[in-house]
Amino acid sequence: METKCIFNSTEPKLTWQDTGWISVVLEVENQYGCRDTSQKPVFIKASPLVDYSIDKNKGCKPLKVQFTNLSTYSDLSFWDFGDGNTRNVTNPVHLYEADGTFNALLIASNSNLCPSDSILIPIEVYPLPISRFSPGDTLICGLPVDLLFQNHSIGAVNYDWKIGAISSNNFEPLVNFDFEGIVTAELIASTQYNCKDTTVHTLNLNLQPQALFSPEDLETCELENIQFNSLSIHADNWLWDFGEGGQSQEENPIYQYPEQGTYTVSLIVGNNDLCFDTLTALNGIVVKNGPRADFEWTDEGKGFIQFTNLSQEAEFYTWDFNDGTPISNSENPLHEFWDNGNWEVTLTAISINGCENAITKTVSPDYFFGLYVPNAFSPETGIGEVRLFKPKGKGIVDYHMQVYSPWGEQVWSSTVIDGEEPGEAWDGTYKGAILPQGAYVWKVTVEFINGKREVRTGTVVLLR
Repeated sequence: METKCIFNSTEPKLTWQDTGWISVVLEVENQYGCRDTSQKPVFIKASPLVDYSIDKNKGCKPLKVQFTNLSTYSDLSFWDFGDGNTRNVTNPVHLYEADGTFNALLIASNSNLCPSDSILIPIEVYPLPISRFSPGDTLICGLPVDLLFQNHSIGAVNYDWKIGAISSNNFEPLVNFDFEGIVTAELIASTQYNCKDTTVHTLNLNLQPQALFSPEDLETCELENIQFNSLSIHADNWLWDFGEGGQSQEENPIYQYPEQGTYTVSLIVGNNDLCFDTLTALNGIVVKNGPRADFEWTDEGKGFIQFTNLSQEAEFYTWDFNDGTPISNSENPLHEFWDNGNWEVTLTAISINGCENAITKTVSPDYFFGLYVPNAFSPETGIGEVRLFKPKGKGIVDYHMQVYSPWGEQVWSSTVIDGEEPGEAWDGTYKGAILPQGAYVWKVTVEFINGKREVRTGTVVLLR
């Protein structure tokens, strides 16, 4: 059924709800009753109808909003988000970085030049609080300790503290710490809109070290060892200053002062290289003038060494030759060494005030060597070593002794060396039988420590 609208006005106005073609007829009549008719087709185009949806219209800064254009009869979209930003896309996502109330505008348009449609969309962006607090200091030296966590937050109404294993909703909690370690303190500050901000501090809790020390002696001598003992507590590193440039990082160092005088000793102790304490003993160590031990030696041959004392500021001396012989108190001793080798000789010089200084040098006498072969022995009637045929010597590295009977048979031999001398003796028997009295021929081949080699012969008388 065709819809008809009749107007008797000169310029009628019509609002048309549907789209499509319509036929418009204009009929005119004059005062004489004469009429004329004109008919034209008119196309009715669709006008945009704006509509939208959003995933949220309020929230905490920064607020991300998904805008969806649901407009009809629209093929063009323009978004003004109310914060100075615009977009021409259909379904934008916008981030509100400032807080406040914003009226987002959606304009739905159509390229058919029909009038646009628009709508305002209110958006509420809540401000964030500022979480801020101070524990006083993040490095703590000294336990136990009570720490007040001072709250400097802005714009918050609720506070959630997590301090190590402790939770609190107080504005400024007071916490006692009695242990060493690393503790994390966190404050979550929130507004009435549940907008939140978080701040974190790390606390380093340490026992406070205490520097204490005691020297073994308050009075010592030049170049004399003095033991310093740390009695410090809660310390794991040490720095000693002995007052004349010398330092040590040992816990209990031994030190020598090279010059007489009065010295101030300081000890700095640390715990975890974070907490420190210092103790200073002003003029705590008195160092007396001491001797300087020194000597030189001269080889006089055959094991004799002449020592020349070069010590200074000394009155008394002790020599330790390290060869089992007694200590000597001579100033310049002549000493006989009975064995080849290197000998660590120590000279201790003593001043009149009792200060001592020692020096050790290696003494190496020229090699002395030799071989002595006895010419008689008596197994039954002799005394001590006379009962045996036992050659003696020094500095021997190779040795072969042979003994022959008067009829030319070898009755004994030995190649054993004990140290640097022959190691065996002949008792005058052969194959378990006692040999008769008489003269027996011996032959020896010997090499000495200096490389010299000898072959010698002789006789030994066996007495019965």
